[in-house]
Amino acid sequence: MSRRLCGRPTDADVSIARIRGKFLASATSVLRYDAASVVVRLLRTVALLVLVGVLPANRAAARTLAASRTVTYRGFRLRVPSSWPVYDLGRRPTTCVRFDRHAVYLGRPGADQRCPSHAVGRTESILLSPLAAASARAPAAPAPAPPASGAAAQLVLASHGLLVTATWLRDPRAIERALGVRSLRATAAARSRLPAPSAASARAAGVFTGLGFDSCATPSGGQMRAWGGSPYRGVAIYIGGANLACAQPNLTPAWVDARLTADWHLIPTYVGLQSPTSSCACAAIDPGAAPQQGATAAADAVARARALGIGPGSPIYDDMEAYARTQRASAAVLAFLRGWTATLHGDGYLSGVYANTNSGLLDLVGAFGSGYLEPDDIWIAAWNGRRTTSDPEVPAGEWGAHQRLHQYEGAHDETYGGVTINIDSNYLNGATAGKLSRPGAAPAVRTVIPGRGSGGSIASAGGSGGYSPVPGRRRAAGAKPPAA
Repeated sequence: MSRRLCGRPTDADVSIARIRGKFLASATSVLRYDAASVVVRLLRTVALLVLVGVLPANRAAARTLAASRTVTYRGFRLRVPSSWPVYDLGRRPTTCVRFDRHAVYLGRPGADQRCPSHAVGRTESILLSPLAAASARAPAAPAPAPPASGAAAQLVLASHGLLVTATWLRDPRAIERALGVRSLRATAAARSRLPAPSAASARAAGVFTGLGFDSCATPSGGQMRAWGGSPYRGVAIYIGGANLACAQPNLTPAWVDARLTADWHLIPTYVGLQSPTSSCACAAIDPGAAPQQGATAAADAVARARALGIGPGSPIYDDMEAYARTQRASAAVLAFLRGWTATLHGDGYLSGVYANTNSGLLDLVGAFGSGYLEPDDIWIAAWNGRRTTSDPEVPAGEWGAHQRLHQYEGAHDETYGGVTINIDSNYLNGATAGKLSRPGAAPAVRTVIPGRGSGGSIASAGGSGGYSPVPGRRRAAGAKPPAA
């Protein structure tokens, strides 16, 4: 048996072990030095990238960067959350441009968008559209800081030939980061960019009795002509509001004039602030500022109606969606609508309100006759399939002088002339905007005092000077009496 097997190392074994140990120690030292050098260099590089803004400085920012992507359109780059879909409107012209969902839209909204009949509210969303030559030459209008929620802004990027339309609900910083701007300007700028008031096409409010429809996006002229053979002769148009969800590329003074010439009756509708307990994710009324907010909404609605050629004497309906009735919420809604009605009356317009039978309508009925400033017309939202304006929640003597519309069926498709539109259906027996009999003319009107019958009617003629909204309403002289 050898000495190694006996467990006793030889002198040669000892020497070899010593040499091996020195080699390993030296190699480890070299490796440690190289690793440390690499780490130091890497840390220096990362610090430099953070300093110049290439890399985020904290974990939250790193996660944001990792969860975002770059979108490029006509040379302009924006960075948005990777979860946001991007729609190329040039390739998909029927895409519905909706501001109630996170998305980026590239191009001009199509004339024949396939939109749902109903969409309300706004969230963080961006539309990049090619800029018209006239708009590129127009100077940007100044505007105050944006409100806390439910806002929109338009930015002109002349160097890229783009008009940016951005909306947000509670996070304007998301839009600012996407566009690379320090701060956004509010929708007041958009108001200052409204076209000058058009020559009035619509006459003073007249009662129309028959069927009407509404859809989130205004149908194109071609779609409306195709629907000329439908049973509908009334159509709602969404003219603005903090919670307007769908883009309205078709809604112009020329569109309004053409529809009125074709004997359509228009229901101008404004999607304003909603109850603090609204069923939608919408910009809400501030209970402490509700009357002022209602007045501001009405002033904006009037400006938009005038820009479309819908003049004084016409109705404008505020769209108040369903909400949970609480004392605080009901008080806020009523205060907002009081400011809405008072301002419309001051500008010579009729006040209308769209409301659900289990919320807004109940609050309005509860305030009726109490000295509360009531709207002139109500638009009852009750999908019961009944083509009538009678409703068990509204006593017959309240808004009973041809002052009601009824949305009796919700979203569904109907097709006429080969054109399909998703609509809500309505039975109308109330104020709409119709066609002037001749340029500059105002029809003879009659103020009907509720409860007095025809013997208490006061005949008047002319423009807004004959307007007597409280109590009562105006009716076009000779209007056909509606069926029961």
